[in-house]
Amino acid sequence: MTVQLKSALILGTTLVVGILIGALATGAWTRHRMRQLNTMRTQPGLVHAVERTVQPTDSVQARAVREAVRRTADRIGAINRRNRGEIAAQFDSLQAELRPILTDEQMQRLVEARARSRQRYRDGRRRGGGGPRRDRSNDSLAPDPSAP
Repeated sequence: MTVQLKSALILGTTLVVGILIGALATGAWTRHRMRQLNTMRTQPGLVHAVERTVQPTDSVQARAVREAVRRTADRIGAINRRNRGEIAAQFDSLQAELRPILTDEQMQRLVEARARSRQRYRDGRRRGGGGPRRDRSNDSLAPDPSAP
């Protein structure tokens, strides 16, 4: 084997290994960041994030911050519930509008794709990114039961 061939093999191998390491690191970082963002979808997660950011100076300020964030989280939860319903209604309308246009097979694919999308959304929310658990009985941001 010539020196040039050995050099080319080493360079090529280094390139492939670098690409693999970069892809794996990017995937790991993305999963980590998504877990962080999912944690903020819960009221306790949002409270924790805001408290960590503002670093309240004393317990009185910390309590006031928690209460303000909880009230806001409740309003955000209501907006999310309303929007999810409106978005679902729009998809229902789209399906009804497409029904006379699509073949039965195409319509079935559309319905199945929507079901898979909803399931992925529910599965992702159940994983929750390791943040505090939330009451899903009414799918709203539930208050943290351990909070004062």
